Amino acid sequence: MSKALSEQDKILLAQKLKEMRLAHGYKQADIAGAIDIKQATYSNYENGKRTPGTMVLYRLANFYGMSVDDLMKLSIHLDENIYYDAPGPTQVVMEEADFLSYHGDRNEKPLSEKESRLLFHFSKLSPAQQDEVISFAKFKRKEKGKY
Repeated sequence: MSKALSEQDKILLAQKLKEMRLAHGYKQADIAGAIDIKQATYSNYENGKRTPGTMVLYRLANFYGMSVDDLMKLSIHLDENIYYDAPGPTQVVMEEADFLSYHGDRNEKPLSEKESRLLFHFSKLSPAQQDEVISFAKFKRKEKGKY
């Protein structure tokens, strides 16, 4: 971008990002995962604490299937009654969201005996073997129809 955004434009961009996300029914983590940034960073864009750089703007525009110019036209307000055809979360995003959800739940519950034994044996494997185990577990979950 050749010109810095005014403070008012930064506020409008933050509002537009949130409106678009809510209009599509996404969570911040869905979008952050799809454009390869941290959820906290995306949250800062929506609440106006940070302004996305050029590369992030391109990724966001691509995610929503529009040009950066359209994304930056801050005077356009979204109509909640119109469906904006944005892609659904990818397989990777869904797996990551599921993992983060599980990880959050784990802070509240102790591990079962099976989980403890699995983690013990897993910790004894090489990094390459751990990757194989993770791939196998993902395969088994897909077989079961979880993803």
